Amino acid sequence: MKFLKNILNNWRWFKQLKSVRRKRRELQEQKEIEIMKSLVIEYNLIQEKKSTLSHSQRIKVEKDITSLIACGKLKVNFKQ
Repeated sequence: MKFLKNILNNWRWFKQLKSVRRKRRELQEQKEIEIMKSLVIEYNLIQEKKSTLSHSQRIKVEKDITSLIACGKLKVNFKQ
């Protein structure tokens, strides 16, 4: 009986751990999405020459956007 109780407790612990990991992953994904949104907004301001960033910060934003596009996390729709 004690053996079955241990298995049940281990199963519950494992399910809780999976739930915590899933929530943490969802939070991380939300943070990444917010960061990407802010980068895209800033990149659009740079393209319109309305950005208040310094030159080195502009270059960093452009590199970040380029790397996001290259790794497939960000898709680009070109206007014609």
